[in-house]
Amino acid sequence: MPKTYLTALLTSTALIVAAPAIAEEDWDSDGDGGYSSTEFNAGNSAAGMFKEWDSDGDGMLSEDEFNAGNFAKYDANGDGVIDGDERDDLDQDFEDEDDDEDDD
Repeated sequence: MPKTYLTALLTSTALIVAAPAIAEEDWDSDGDGGYSSTEFNAGNSAAGMFKEWDSDGDGMLSEDEFNAGNFAKYDANGDGVIDGDERDDLDQDFEDEDDDEDDD
């Protein structure tokens, strides 16, 4: 899998997982119901997630950076463990995403 494709896939996945925390509806600046690459990039940049997760600043998310970013998002108390309540939050985010897909 080419590295640029993997980066795009991981970034998209990260945004889907983080959807409840990001006002993505604001990303659709032309109101057409979709995201152009310009809107996607602007929204991602505004969310700051990519830059925050790209710990080495190379403009790409490695698997380790992606995993660390996702883990940190749900490890609310920063103890290095996803406990029951934190797991509930993770499960709820995925459930919310499934509900959103069902609405389409």
